Amino acid sequence: MKKSIAIIIVFLPAFLFAQKKGLIHNIKEHSYFKLSPTVLFPVDGNITPAAFGTAGVRVNRYIALGLSGGYFKFRDSAKAVIPIGIDVTITDLNSRKITPVFVGQLFFPVYKSNWITEEQIPSPYGMGFIRNDYTTRGIIQFQLGAGMAVPVMKKNKLLITGHYSQFNTKTRDFIYAHTPWSARGHYWDDHSATNQLSMWAFTVSWVF
Repeated sequence: MKKSIAIIIVFLPAFLFAQKKGLIHNIKEHSYFKLSPTVLFPVDGNITPAAFGTAGVRVNRYIALGLSGGYFKFRDSAKAVIPIGIDVTITDLNSRKITPVFVGQLFFPVYKSNWITEEQIPSPYGMGFIRNDYTTRGIIQFQLGAGMAVPVMKKNKLLITGHYSQFNTKTRDFIYAHTPWSARGHYWDDHSATNQLSMWAFTVSWVF
């Protein structure tokens, strides 16, 4: 009995080390990281630089799946957009040749912008006004792209891709009016509308 315990004590550290080494090896073999500097070209708007990053796993030789996040800010907006979602990349991840690549991304953008407009309306009964209080929130954003995967160094790749991107928002307009010429003296209204911004994107991603 004592001999068995002594053997376990001697070999247990080696076994634990081997297990740890195997776990580290598996993580290195199946982990997937992607950094993606991007330029967005809105159909109606200004060229916008952006950055995206992805961390995930290599599901198999041809598919990588990961959580993705990004950052960009339209020139005419006071608030930045922070997309958070999933990224699917399809290519031959093991090939050391130039291969086609397809990328799909679905984001739930963190974005909120608020602004107020007010118009004064003079009348014989006093000065009135109409105030619009707008709030815009991000709803969903998706990107679909294709291009080529270029092997760099031993296991890294450059993904050179073009994308179609659509950024969807919802704007709520709360209207308040002060109308001294009317019997009630004021009124308010509230309505919402969805907006779609189509964009083209060019991305050079570093995969490691």
